[in-house]
Amino acid sequence: MKKERIITCLAFLSSLCPAQDEDIPLEIPAKQLRPYEKPILDLAAIDHREEARELRDILAELGHREKALASLDRRVDRVKAITRNADRRLDGIAKAIEKANSNLASQLGKLETPEERELLARILLRLDQDQAEAREVLGQVRQGDRWLSAAEAAFAGRWLEIHTAVQTARHLPVEVQVSASDQELIKELFGRQGHRIAAAGLSIHSPWPRSKTIRVVKNLLRAIALSKHLIDGSPIEIPQGLNHETILFTGRSMYRKAISADLRAARVDPKMAEIAPRYAAYLRLDGSEVVNGITENHALGGIFSQLSGILNNRILGTAAQPSLIVGHGNWVLMSLTGAQLPGIAFFDEGELEKGTSESDASSRQQRLLRGSGLMGARSWLRSRVQRGDDPPWSRSFEDQVGKVGGEDMLKATFVVEYLQLRGPIGDLLEASRLAVHMDKLQNIAVMAEVLGEDLADFEKTWREWMRGIPGANDSLLARIRGPNQEASPAKDALDYLLGTRNQVYAGSTLPLPILELSEELSLGALAHAKYLQLHPDQYSRWPEAHEEFSDREGFSAEGCWAAAHAIIDGDSKSPAQSIENWMGTFYHRVPLLHAGLLQIGWGESDGMAVMDVGSVVAELDYPWRAIWPPQEMLNVPRTFVAELPSPFPGQEQSDWGYPITLQLGTNGRDSTPQVRMSLRADFENGALVPCLFSSPQEPGNAQLVPDRAWCLIPKKALAAGTTYWVEVEIERDAEEEVESLSWWFRTR
Repeated sequence: MKKERIITCLAFLSSLCPAQDEDIPLEIPAKQLRPYEKPILDLAAIDHREEARELRDILAELGHREKALASLDRRVDRVKAITRNADRRLDGIAKAIEKANSNLASQLGKLETPEERELLARILLRLDQDQAEAREVLGQVRQGDRWLSAAEAAFAGRWLEIHTAVQTARHLPVEVQVSASDQELIKELFGRQGHRIAAAGLSIHSPWPRSKTIRVVKNLLRAIALSKHLIDGSPIEIPQGLNHETILFTGRSMYRKAISADLRAARVDPKMAEIAPRYAAYLRLDGSEVVNGITENHALGGIFSQLSGILNNRILGTAAQPSLIVGHGNWVLMSLTGAQLPGIAFFDEGELEKGTSESDASSRQQRLLRGSGLMGARSWLRSRVQRGDDPPWSRSFEDQVGKVGGEDMLKATFVVEYLQLRGPIGDLLEASRLAVHMDKLQNIAVMAEVLGEDLADFEKTWREWMRGIPGANDSLLARIRGPNQEASPAKDALDYLLGTRNQVYAGSTLPLPILELSEELSLGALAHAKYLQLHPDQYSRWPEAHEEFSDREGFSAEGCWAAAHAIIDGDSKSPAQSIENWMGTFYHRVPLLHAGLLQIGWGESDGMAVMDVGSVVAELDYPWRAIWPPQEMLNVPRTFVAELPSPFPGQEQSDWGYPITLQLGTNGRDSTPQVRMSLRADFENGALVPCLFSSPQEPGNAQLVPDRAWCLIPKKALAAGTTYWVEVEIERDAEEEVESLSWWFRTR
């Protein structure tokens, strides 16, 4: 019996800290490794010491003798770098490494064990992504112009099914009923009646603008429909009879006042009132909940976290393992709306204190990436997997849903993503019910039984899938060669966008994130560009231009995702021209200037340009401001660029002047302010220019309402060579002073 207990405990510990890829010693003959020594010295000689160090470390992994490495290190230290003609010399270095790689690849068939061959294959791909022999050893297959892992290839069909389901859910029609709210809490705090938006048994009471609350209700019901489909494979349709009531407020101050008011009126349990300030929502004695929804996405996350538990109980008749519930719910929200469940902490205490070191900036970038939507979170976790320090899944095996948060929640999210690729997860959820309220040790045993394999083995398979295929520019050889001609339009797009954004944020003291080009997003953007080339009828219609239909030629999961997160130009002459066109609009300009934009993807096919600017966007936890045209900008265009959909349907866009926009980031506490904007010609007290005005509270087009973005559109084209003054008043709270802004720009 004692022996059995020891074995069980060891299994428990190995599941809590599952082994990453074990260190397998390689002993490659020295004659295969010596050809790399000269490229290392040559790299150091042109001051590419980072690449030289990386190649030297790879030699160590390949078993190069310590004496030879020590000698090499001394020779590198003596090298004096001369950067003249570095580009020409890099070409020769790349050719030498390529030749050495070919010789090294010949060792794949001479190694004795599959583990050794796999390790050498991975090292070869770190050196050069074009090593086909290495890919074959790893079981990778080629589909079109992409390499896929065996797991990715096996799940390709299911990926398409899931992306089609997300697209279908995103456009489900929802009928809502609008009435006055009878909630006393709103009257007590605001001195007026709020409104009640109801549909399918779900009711939300709020003082928010009515259109905003309607969007929250519709997106919640669509998320529930998608969730149910992924659980039991049922048709994607709006569920009925939810019987759930929510009171929705905005801002930490008002949320705390609500807690106090409910406590005084005995509408909340005192113990609940005590812990409520630490959470985004609390339950009242009548079964309703109060949610602090700073933004629409915050509201979606807070309410859906409650609804997903109700739905799981209804489908399964019991509660499931919290890690699975949280992972599934978070994946649904992130894929459908970009929202996340409460509990992911993007910023640690003191994190916003400004630091200047590279490590601080890199760490902040990684934290932002972690909280920037499905694609950003996946990218962050994949990098952790590749480094071998991702958290074990078993760490998220808690006894309550509310305890699963932070990194553990994200790990659970992408484990569930993998499980969903195997098929509907209802059976897994139901089988996991035995793990509810168990301790970690019992949880691990139950989940291993549910999965039908040891948890450490499952994690190894999951990591292989999550690791995926490194991008074409990830290898050492690709970085030495530099960007190829095919990648230059994407780089041009990034550079031009960076220049545009610099006019807005130049001189800012905020710790703004670094904007980068994503190869993964670019592949999706290119796929959608090619799809629209095949179906030009879709490009001319909204929202069809931002969709892909599974029964049409060219449909792909990557293109489908990009379609929903991109802006499109069907007559692109260059990346710069496309960005200029988008900057002449309202809806297409807003994502380009969002301060939290972390990654973009660019794809173009015969003049059809697609730029993904919505997949990896962080919700910054500090206030920021973007105005366009910026202060003292010269040669400003005079006219509006027509876009779909129209910011003001039924009006002729060709008549309009160049738009003026204001975007305000949230500090995590304040609500959407009231903003007034006006435009004057010639001088600060000149004549008012007649304009159209769209705001989150009163949008020009209720079908598309950018969050915390305001737009002033002159009704006629602006005059040439004229100075214009913009005046803005921002009213955040009745208790605060109105903030006034003014600036000028001059037309070309």
